[in-house]
Amino acid sequence: MTQDQSILLRANIKFFDTSTKISQILLNSQDLFIEYQTKLTQKFKKEINSPEEIGIYASRVLKSAVESIADDNMDCDNSGIDSKCKDIAKAFVKLAYFTRDQNNDELQGDFILYVLRAMKLNSLEAKQLFPCILMQSRLGSDYSRLFIIEVNLKQQSFKIFFNILIKIEYER
Repeated sequence: MTQDQSILLRANIKFFDTSTKISQILLNSQDLFIEYQTKLTQKFKKEINSPEEIGIYASRVLKSAVESIADDNMDCDNSGIDSKCKDIAKAFVKLAYFTRDQNNDELQGDFILYVLRAMKLNSLEAKQLFPCILMQSRLGSDYSRLFIIEVNLKQQSFKIFFNILIKIEYER
């Protein structure tokens, strides 16, 4: 990752943080949203019809920024001191929390992907989110292939993992 990409990613993380805070504030005050809706549309250069759209837009901007540089920068040492990897992992973790908090089953795959990619970059916070992946209702049926690809599991390892998932689901 170049210095420019690093600065741009950090700026996009800050934009995401600020935008999601604005979204949360406006969700709690519809009157305030109505008062600032025109200004928000002008600033975001996009029609904003609800406070939720602010967070969704910010997540798309961050996703685009991190994915444009992540593919070439997913190899990090395990020492955890590489700042470029920390920034990329931080962006993936933020996106994971955002998608999880949307309470939308259609976003389960994105949540799983973001957590696993942050884990590849040695993110402790992502590792702590890993049990949340196991609780995703569609992991075994819809997202097993995604899991295999991201974790690079061998077939036998996956069979063991899948059997554990079935056992966990059965015990619910």
